[in-house]
Amino acid sequence: MAGRIIALTGLPGSDIGKVSKHLEMQGMQLLWPGQDIKAKEARAAYQRGENIELNYIHDSIFAQTGKDWFTRRAPRYYDVPYPGPKEYLAQFNDQVDIVLADFRLIPFLPIWNNYVDHLFVCDVPPEWSAKVMFHWHKEQAALDLCSEVAQHYRQRMHETITAAMDRHTRLPHACILNGQFAGIVQKVLESVF
Repeated sequence: MAGRIIALTGLPGSDIGKVSKHLEMQGMQLLWPGQDIKAKEARAAYQRGENIELNYIHDSIFAQTGKDWFTRRAPRYYDVPYPGPKEYLAQFNDQVDIVLADFRLIPFLPIWNNYVDHLFVCDVPPEWSAKVMFHWHKEQAALDLCSEVAQHYRQRMHETITAAMDRHTRLPHACILNGQFAGIVQKVLESVF
């Protein structure tokens, strides 16, 4: 049996790491076999439940357009980078399920749509996301700007899911905080696959 590809995303600060680490503990791959995470940045991404190489793909798209993830206008038109999704996924054991976890997936889901078997959206209120970003920026960015960024990501998430991803499940924030997401994820994976 070929492995499934499960994507996780949500607004910045949506605790996708709790879900991705849970899936990894269930035997899914977050890192490819032998992937080096000795560098501080790579280790930090892994501790957040992300893969730094996946982050690099999305950051390179932002860089093409002169932006970074903290924007009220994520790019809609861009070139798929090289290495991109195909090259990234080729690093994994294709017989084991793969987890793609990154809040930056939201504007770039279309480049992953042909590969992803199911998408989990870690749903948090935009107000929560704005407060988390405000904290991340050590309160240097205005809370109003953080709110606008969160609203933009939420709008893009709805557009992208509606247009490109018919295979998705929302995980409510309360379920992520109290750990009930594990049962929801298990039921979905058993029923969908």
